[in-house]
Amino acid sequence: MECLGIPVDHRLRTLIRKIRPIGISKVTGAHLQILREFGESLVGEDDEPINISELNFALDLAGPDTTGGILVLLLQPLETQMYKNGFIADVDDCKTLKAIRQLVSLASNQLSGLDNVSVFDMLPFLTEEYEDKDIFRTAHEALVRMIRAKAPSVVICCARGTSHNRFVRDIHGLGIGKTFSSKELQNGASTFLRVNAFHPSYSVNYNRSYSCFRRLLILEFVKAFGLQQSQWSEEDWMSSLRSDCQKKSTGLCKNGAPNSDTRWKEILDSLNLFLRGNNFFQHYSFSPIGYIQERLISTGFSWLCCDAGLLLDEIIDKHTFDSGIAQQTQDYVQGWCLAMWSDLKMNAEYGCGLFDHREIILKKSHLYEPLAFRIHTTLIKFLCDMNLSFSRNALGCYAHDLKAQRNAFFRFSRSMEDTLESSRQEAAVDQLNQAFSAMGI
Repeated sequence: MECLGIPVDHRLRTLIRKIRPIGISKVTGAHLQILREFGESLVGEDDEPINISELNFALDLAGPDTTGGILVLLLQPLETQMYKNGFIADVDDCKTLKAIRQLVSLASNQLSGLDNVSVFDMLPFLTEEYEDKDIFRTAHEALVRMIRAKAPSVVICCARGTSHNRFVRDIHGLGIGKTFSSKELQNGASTFLRVNAFHPSYSVNYNRSYSCFRRLLILEFVKAFGLQQSQWSEEDWMSSLRSDCQKKSTGLCKNGAPNSDTRWKEILDSLNLFLRGNNFFQHYSFSPIGYIQERLISTGFSWLCCDAGLLLDEIIDKHTFDSGIAQQTQDYVQGWCLAMWSDLKMNAEYGCGLFDHREIILKKSHLYEPLAFRIHTTLIKFLCDMNLSFSRNALGCYAHDLKAQRNAFFRFSRSMEDTLESSRQEAAVDQLNQAFSAMGI
């Protein structure tokens, strides 16, 4: 189970699978008509009306035309957004909307999409080039009327800003990692529940190599769909994630993001410390499995691997790969492989592999406990993938396939969360069997 390019936390998956179809309201609201009238009242600098394709796109996003359901609130359209290839393609061209579509699909247990979850801009049609305060006031008044007419059951608040209108201020996001002290808000004759989130662009554009922000977005969207079906309860780990994201965001705002070399070394150092400190490279002994399981979760090991993949992805896109990152990667991978198999020989031939891959390809774990075996096997596959990400050239130097290394870290992360989910399910079955046994069943 994946979303936004990362695995879904194993603790959320059961909650997602509990989501069931909800009947769509048969009552038609006036929110699309209000949006249309506001859009048609706007004129550009050349006194031309708003482009009909842009108007149609906004109406598509704000649909369906029925009342109730879940509403996602964003701030305003991107100035560079194009409206010429049809709804699906235009959504694909906007990373924010593409992320919203993925989040809605996941959180609804793949029962909803942008065709049946409404997305409103708090400043509809008004890109950053608009500076007229009167237009902003009119836009917010139109927004209030739209929400009154829509009468949603849950509102996901992803936008921040200022407004003269108290109701609009009450549906602004609070900032990363915060929650509303009172979720319920009066909406004319009805009420709705608020879920604090943040703009997806913060995680998929500006801080794309930090998986914690993507995880938090996933959590808040899942929470919204859970609240809609009255089956949500907070867990301690959720508060910890919000707190971690809040601290991380504050640090990035205050100090800026570290350069790629520094961050890469921090990630590799943390991975190395965990792997060596918990005897992951031992074939016939292993730390107690309960301890390992708890450590995997509490240290965020899966998410360190995920951050590594996201950072490499960013390095690839920005072409910022340098010799420092290359050497760090080679040194750690070489050390990990030798810690697992001390008799490995370096690849002396032209072609793939830091080590002779023929010596690695059939390696397997000899651990007997099922969970330990799965974790160990996942590590072996990771080392195999990383070994093949290097290739020896005619000069005896090793070249790096960054995409292969990125994919290896992503695979490692996903496999770990899948393994933790399986372990959680098996533990639940064991508890149920023990309960039945105690009852003599």
